[in-house]
Amino acid sequence: MKAGHDGTNNISPEELKSLKERLAELESEHAACADKEKELRRDRDFHKMLVEASPAFLVAIDRQGKVVRMNDAMLGAIGCTWDEVSGRDYAMTVLPEEARETYAHTVESIVNGREPVVSENRVATKSGEELTVEWHGCPVVGDDGEVDYFFGV
Repeated sequence: MKAGHDGTNNISPEELKSLKERLAELESEHAACADKEKELRRDRDFHKMLVEASPAFLVAIDRQGKVVRMNDAMLGAIGCTWDEVSGRDYAMTVLPEEARETYAHTVESIVNGREPVVSENRVATKSGEELTVEWHGCPVVGDDGEVDYFFGV
């Protein structure tokens, strides 16, 4: 690109053609990204709907033992709101005291074994009732190779 004496840019026909081609490429890439983003949004919404609509209890607990996700079925059964469990220690918030030791061993075997697990334990409702739950779960490993969270159904 050459600057003219009057401060305007004089673009050669070849440069203009090249810029137009590049603009067309960028517009095509943008359209492809927008389509992919729409597809990802649809997938995210579908998976969120599956989790929220499921009558099964679904919970995700991070490696520090804090609740990162719990679906409406479980929240309703234990009589809690999301704000009451979000980011809180799962064992101290949801488990009856006598179930915490067994839970600690289960978590240890999940993190160390990194294999799917089937276990049974009790959860306590806000009103003090206890529900026996059979959990099927697995650890979810992050990019760093460490367990990010445990997902249980």
